[in-house]
Amino acid sequence: MIYLASRSPRRLELLKQIGITEVRLLLDEDEGRAEELEAIRPKESPTNYVERVARAKAEAAWQRLQELQRQDFLAQMAGSPVAEIAATTAPATATAAGATSNGTAASDSPSATPATGASPATRPAPGRLPKGAAATGRNWPAAPLLAADTTVAVGGRILGKPTDEEDARRILKLLSGRSHRVLSSVVVVSPRGKVRQRTQVSRVRFRRLTDEDITAYIASGEPFGKAGAYGIQGLAARFVKKIEGSYSSIMGLPLYETAALLKKAAAPAASKKKTSD
Repeated sequence: MIYLASRSPRRLELLKQIGITEVRLLLDEDEGRAEELEAIRPKESPTNYVERVARAKAEAAWQRLQELQRQDFLAQMAGSPVAEIAATTAPATATAAGATSNGTAASDSPSATPATGASPATRPAPGRLPKGAAATGRNWPAAPLLAADTTVAVGGRILGKPTDEEDARRILKLLSGRSHRVLSSVVVVSPRGKVRQRTQVSRVRFRRLTDEDITAYIASGEPFGKAGAYGIQGLAARFVKKIEGSYSSIMGLPLYETAALLKKAAAPAASKKKTSD
């Protein structure tokens, strides 16, 4: 089982391809906060952007998971001395909103009920988030957490999700008849808070698009909610002349990198042997 900080049905389907069918969603329902997170910063390169956003998603989801696990543990231990001690020593920054949210296994449906709540945590020391809960309840067991982000770039120009039809038209005209990069960054946090991240870059070349091509594609509704205003797994496949790199990464989740990171997160930590003089 893993926790997934994404609402993308494409990522759920891709995870199934590598045998991961038990997925719990950890989502932030605050759209304003999500938009702020994905806002492009001045002079930010496409690589820095996609890696920052993926990492921030992971950090926010990790904090929500920590609070859910703590509340779940306290509920099961209600009335015991352990629960009373844990309740009085809870972090002051934790919010109760996440404690009342329910998560649902997403193996059969992308519409699984997400967990929402706590605001994003401040950035910890590189490579590790605050340590995982020492004890977790039955509803939120220890498991790796996965977050990812994908963006499209032409040169150093980042092409995000189109805001409206005119923006989608502008982006598609920019992609017409030329190559662009698709960058996907994936972050996996181990149950003890170890953070690992990998980024995959692919190149996609579009054939020249006519105004009729663009108008029909926009009318399909497919460009919206997708970086670069297209999804390669859909109708836009007919625009693609050539790809170099990972097809799954262009869809939104590089499976080779994801599988490698999850394998590391699931591996037991190597024990340190004491040596005698």
